[in-house]
Amino acid sequence: MQRASSSQFEGIYVDNGSPKSTAGFTAYKRYSSLFNTTPNISKGREDIFKLGNALHNSTGKSCIRMPIDADNNFIEYMNYVIDRDIPILFGP
Repeated sequence: MQRASSSQFEGIYVDNGSPKSTAGFTAYKRYSSLFNTTPNISKGREDIFKLGNALHNSTGKSCIRMPIDADNNFIEYMNYVIDRDIPILFGP
């Protein structure tokens, strides 16, 4: 399997181990660019996420529209954005 280049959107990953849906800021910007949306991160209560042994504060939340079929149907959900190089993770 070939990994996407650093400028390509890598998709949305279903992650049952993630307690909340999260996205790295770079992955979120790529998503916004691909779907021609303006990045809109709402500020509010900061949540803290543990990735490996490090703790990271969220920079806010944003709405993600995840396609679910070829007929352009989608689900919309809130996603925490953090300043880490991770893909968009769809958690429970």
